[in-house]
Amino acid sequence: MINKYKQPLLENYISSYLSQFGSIEEQKHAFIQKVQLEKEIKLKEFNFKILHGILPCNLNLTRWKIKQSNLCDVCDEPQTIEHLLYECMYVKPLWCIVNSTFGIAVNFKNILGMNESFEHNAIVTVICFFLYKEWLLMSLDNKKDTQR
Repeated sequence: MINKYKQPLLENYISSYLSQFGSIEEQKHAFIQKVQLEKEIKLKEFNFKILHGILPCNLNLTRWKIKQSNLCDVCDEPQTIEHLLYECMYVKPLWCIVNSTFGIAVNFKNILGMNESFEHNAIVTVICFFLYKEWLLMSLDNKKDTQR
């Protein structure tokens, strides 16, 4: 149950980015599940950035004038947060393994935490966090290679 005094604050934190993925109730559930209830600080910060559409990905990095291209380094599609964590051909095989291992059907709304009946939020968060860290390491390696 949400404390009635925290309700306006919660609504201030819900991002317009999330509105494209579901109702206000689903957005509230996602924020509570992925940010307020998360104990690990790094995962809480990671989830906050996903939910607000500010996780660094090539699309955001080009918007912020840090990178020249918004294309994915693997498949040359525009790299949004959804693409980076779920849609890229590099990560699709991993989600197939997760789906078959746990007998679930992960989709991007599950990654956002918007499905109240989805019971595997912790697993999905950790997998996404590691996917993101792997992308960061690959990006840094590519940057070092181009600077030589």
